[in-house]
Amino acid sequence: MALTDIQIGAWNVLGGAGYSPMSTGNAYFVHSGTGSDNNDGKSKESPLATLDRALALCTASHDDVIYLMAHHAETITGAGGITIDKIGVRIVGLGRYDARPAFLMDGGTAVTMLVTAANCSIENCIFRAGHANIVVFGTVTAKGFRMMNCHFEDNTTAENWLCGPSIGAADNDADGFEFIGCTWNSVTAANSVITINTNQNDIKIMGNVICCDLSVTPFSAIYAPNTEVMKNILVADNVIRNEHDGDNTPTISIANTASTGSIVRNLVGGQDHAGDTAILAGAAGLFVAENYKSGILGTYSGILYPGADAID
Repeated sequence: MALTDIQIGAWNVLGGAGYSPMSTGNAYFVHSGTGSDNNDGKSKESPLATLDRALALCTASHDDVIYLMAHHAETITGAGGITIDKIGVRIVGLGRYDARPAFLMDGGTAVTMLVTAANCSIENCIFRAGHANIVVFGTVTAKGFRMMNCHFEDNTTAENWLCGPSIGAADNDADGFEFIGCTWNSVTAANSVITINTNQNDIKIMGNVICCDLSVTPFSAIYAPNTEVMKNILVADNVIRNEHDGDNTPTISIANTASTGSIVRNLVGGQDHAGDTAILAGAAGLFVAENYKSGILGTYSGILYPGADAID
């Protein structure tokens, strides 16, 4: 069988053989316009039509890769409308900006993405909220999940998430979760963007740009209840813009006194600085440094938070 070369950045995916040098498993291609779920999905000439079908063809622990081709589009409905349930699967969106694969999360407030298998990832995709007050974008209950370079937005006015990724249903079930290089642009009233529900280790939330209206409890873009212990957490280099025009509570809240890790180089801005502590970190084991906050968007350049240490 002749091989079909597709250049993806610096990667060379040998689609005809179902082989990728970035993986030891099979490669599957998906495109809603040219694909069919009756195809084998093993080349760009015979793509599948849906992500769900591609996931069904993957083999757990086989290091398979799913390539969502540029301009792929799906509407997702129901709880677990996307369920990533094969260990080690990597989902890669192709294309830039508005050519990226796009998912409309619709049908009701319970529509979700579920991650139930370890060491999976999804990258370079667009997710739009297609219903008012969707309870949560997705729930992660497996270790080692990475979401990278994805974009989240309202589909139109009053179609929004109340919460983004919800991490953990039991202690340490989502250790190693990573949310890296993503953009979140939803200015309808929301609870939080990332909620870590239970004790977790080695979480990384890095390089994201978040715009939201944190006007519903717990009012934090990145939030862990103060009853839960985060070990070796890294929250770094995030830009967070809070559109809420009332008194702001902490925008980043990792408050358990036994937590460890670093909260560094984050920029936090809001519409109203009254009562705003910007970052709530109550543990001696947390290194909190070089974060900046600004009280009123478009007015002040910001202050170092917390204040600089004195030199001994």
